Formats: sequence, C-alpha cells, structure tokens
Amino acid sequence: MGNDEIANNIFVGRQPIFDRKQEVVAYELLYRAGNDNNFAEFPDGDRATTEVIINSVLDIGLDSIVGSHPAYFNLTGSFIRGDHPLPLDNRQVVLEILEDIEPDENVVEGMRKLAENQFIIALDDFVYSDKFIPLLEIAHIVKLEVMGKSEAELSEKISQLKPFEVKLLAEKVETHEEFEMCKALGFEYFQGYFLCKPHIIEGRSMPANRLVVLSLLAKLQDPNADIEELEQLIVQDVSLTYRLLRFINSAAFALGKEVESVHRALILIGTNTIKKWVNLLLLARIDDKPRELMRTALIRGRMCELLADLHGHSRDRDHYFTCGLFSVLDALMDRPMNELLAELPLNSEVKEALLENKGEAGKVLTEVLDYEKGAWQELLESGISVRDFRDCYLQAVLWADESMGSLQSMKK
Repeated sequence: MGNDEIANNIFVGRQPIFDRKQEVVAYELLYRAGNDNNFAEFPDGDRATTEVIINSVLDIGLDSIVGSHPAYFNLTGSFIRGDHPLPLDNRQVVLEILEDIEPDENVVEGMRKLAENQFIIALDDFVYSDKFIPLLEIAHIVKLEVMGKSEAELSEKISQLKPFEVKLLAEKVETHEEFEMCKALGFEYFQGYFLCKPHIIEGRSMPANRLVVLSLLAKLQDPNADIEELEQLIVQDVSLTYRLLRFINSAAFALGKEVESVHRALILIGTNTIKKWVNLLLLARIDDKPRELMRTALIRGRMCELLADLHGHSRDRDHYFTCGLFSVLDALMDRPMNELLAELPLNSEVKEALLENKGEAGKVLTEVLDYEKGAWQELLESGISVRDFRDCYLQAVLWADESMGSLQSMKK
C-alpha cells in the first residue's frame, strides 16, 4: 500500500492539554488506521502504526492539526531505540512513551539520546515500578490517569514521583471537581472533558452578562420572526450590530462589496445564516470561560454542518450548525441543558438532538462527539468514509481557528 493510500485511511484528531489557568498549551494527536487489515502486509505492527503517524503528519501537515502548539504523540519502540530516523521537529512535538514498552537497555539509551537532542519526553499512563526508574531519570513529564481515583490514591502516586524532576499531567479529568483536586495536588497540566461540562453550584445566580446573552438567544430563535423583527432585535444592541457588520465584511465572507446595514445583510446573506452568526457572536461575549470551550463549539458546529451535507441534509444545515454550537451551552452557562433549552424556542429536532442525541441531527452530533473522543470503531459503522470524516474534521478545525482569530480581533 502506498503512502498516499495509507494517509487517506487515517483518522486524525486532537485533544487539548491545558495548564492551570485552563489555557491550551499543547494537543495530543489521536490517530488510527481506518481498517486494521490495511496493514497486514507489514510484518511489524509497531512499525506499521508508526508509519501511519508519520505519513499522516507529512501528508496533512502538523500545522493543519495543532497550529503553533506542540503535539503529543505516541512513540513506538523501534523509534525509541533508533532503528528508524525520526523526521520530527523537537520544537513542536512531545514524545509519549507507552506504558507497555519494556525499559530495557536499548530503550533507556534511545530515550537518553532523544533527550540530548532536545526532545521533550512524556511517560504515558504511568504506573510506578522500580524498573521504570531509569526512564523517570530522563523523562520530563509523567501522565497519570485520574478518573475514578481518590485524592489519597493520587497523593500516594505523586509521592513515588517526588524524587524525580518531572512535571505531572492529569489524564481523563472529567469534572471541575477533579480539576480542582488535581490542581491542589500539584499537577501542572490537564487533559480531559471537564471543560465541556457545566460547573453547577446550587444557589448561585447566573452572572448578568450570561443572562443578557440567554435573553437575546431566546428572542433570536423565534421561528416566526421576519426580517424587520430580526433587524430591530439586532440593531438595538449597538455592540452586537458593530461586531456583526465587521464580521460580515471580513475575509471570512468575501462578499466583494461592503455591507453597511443589518437590513442589507439579512437580504444578501439570508435570515438563517445571519441568525447563525449572531448566535456565535453572542456566545463569544461570555468572556469568563476558557477560549478553548468556544473553539470546541465552533469545531462542533462546523463539523455538524459538513457532515449534514454528506448525509444529504444540506437544506437544514443551519440547524445542524446550531446543534454543534449549542452542544456546549450548558458548560458556557453553567446550567443544566434541559433548563436552558426550556427557555429557547428551538425547533424540536434541535432540542431532541441536544437532549437525547436522537433524530438525524442527533446522529450527526454523536458522530462529531465520537470523533472528538477518538471513538473510531463507532465511526467505521456510520457509512461515511474515513477520509471524509478526517477532511470534515480538519476543515472544521481550520475554520474554527480562523473564526476565533476574527472574534478576538473584534474585541480589540
């Protein structure tokens, strides 16, 4: 099988890695061949997997997946030992040593050479044993899985690592409570889905800026609103009007002539499209949440839209975008999704998708979430090709990054 064919059959995704301020400091690459049988011709499964990674990076381009951030990805035994050259830039990768690699003399020497060549090395899914001491003396980062672990259990694991000069990365952080616990225990980096979960505290009122956003979102979703009503709703908010017109006149739309009024925008671009962009601008107003949460919303919205086209639902693609965008609404507002949707006059298909993952929109949203989590087996049963999934994802990432840049420039 040629390199191009290998690369076309690779799922490639990313999961963010955060610092203590919930800012993204890197992404871990997720990957898998679309069909394991594709690589039966390789006598060495270890080498086959690595060729998948290297080909995906060279074919797609690392900057297309992670931008300027470092990329974490698994390094197999043959590359650690130096059996094959490593065509990677030490300034933009973190090499993860898998937990099942035996720390023999050749592996230890290979790791030492990688460290001498200025590569950052992380030990993945680490469980302490004396045999790993030579690796701990070389590694820079140790990843500990925290899901389901008590504070006492984690404290014991951390105490075993104190003699070594390593930074700690908490894996599978699923809740804000786990995040806060890991911060208190001294972890410096965090990976997991806690960011996309609401942080609900009983008795706490919603901040004023979120109440305003929710009120405007509710009015905007009225299916019976005509152009004049939408125009009046938007123009009564001077800041929103300004940002909308700036956004519409940006390179993202490439209209060729300046749009000077909301009324003109509604006629030229259409009410559904304007609603979509106003939704985005309103959610971007919530500035006490990490930027990566908004980026996740944009990626989900755009990928839902692109997959809707592939499933033959182009006519309702705006509804699919809304499903993806609003899938983090509970995390943005820190309120349960069912309470929020009770206040928004969304159509039943969108509500059903967001609450129960039902219907065609729910099916597409589930595919997006599966891709995000690296649940590749479920995606293989969807009827959409590996290449199409991957291309939709990469397009969504690129679009979200560009949109985030535009949104940030409007705040200046």
